[in-house]
This record gives sequence, structure tokens and C-alpha cells, in this order.
Amino acid sequence: MAYQKRFFEKNQLIHVVSRAVTDIFKIKADCYQFIFQFYAANLGKKGFNVRAKDVIKAGQALLNREKISSKFIIKEHPPIVDLLDFSLPINHFHFYLLLNIENMLPFFMKKLNDGFAKYFNLTYNRKDAYLVLVTKV
Repeated sequence: MAYQKRFFEKNQLIHVVSRAVTDIFKIKADCYQFIFQFYAANLGKKGFNVRAKDVIKAGQALLNREKISSKFIIKEHPPIVDLLDFSLPINHFHFYLLLNIENMLPFFMKKLNDGFAKYFNLTYNRKDAYLVLVTKV
């Protein structure tokens, strides 16, 4: 079967589900890391020399709609998506997103999945925790 490339329009509502081969949210710190990773991928990338405990505090602050220090994020572009709703079950995640930049969803999800997989692999000393992206519109 041939692969069909999808086009994602600006202001399109998108439901994203991504599953992993293992439980990826083992403790609360994993959830906070993921929330921070989402924020960083949406604007650019994580700042330099940001410690793990700072990332956890930043993830907690983001959940409480508080501002975080500008040293935590290197802004490279305007927000790619607006997060409308999310859920973090133990082995996958769900998002409802509104796309702000046309056709940037694959770029955003690659940054998010790669960044969190790297964190997860380093934290839990794993080499096979791949995240698989399944997107529904």
C-alpha cells in the first residue's frame, strides 16, 4: 500500500494520539517533563543547562498557567499549535490541537516525540522505547 502524505491546514482542529511500546508516564515527574517538552517544541527548543528539577518546576508552573523563566526556552518561531485539551494515560497521550502554522504538525510531533523519547531512554536506561504517532483529524 502506498503512503499518502497528509496536508494540515491552518486553524484545523486535530486529535493526536501517540502510543508507546511501554508505560511512559511512570511517575509524576515524567508527566511534568512531557508538558515542558510540549511547550518547548511548540516554541523552539529547551534552553541550555536547564536542570531536571527546573524542568519539573516549569512543567508544574505551565499546568498552573504561570509564566516560566525565559532561560528555559530558546524561541525559534511563533507557537505552532494551540493546545485545547489533553490527557496523559500511562502508555500514551491524547491532544486536541488547533494548528497555527500550515502543515507544521509533522514537524512539531517529531520534535516532541524525539525529545521525550531521548529523556525517557536516558532516565530509564532504555534503548527500545519508541513512540509511534497515530494522527486523527
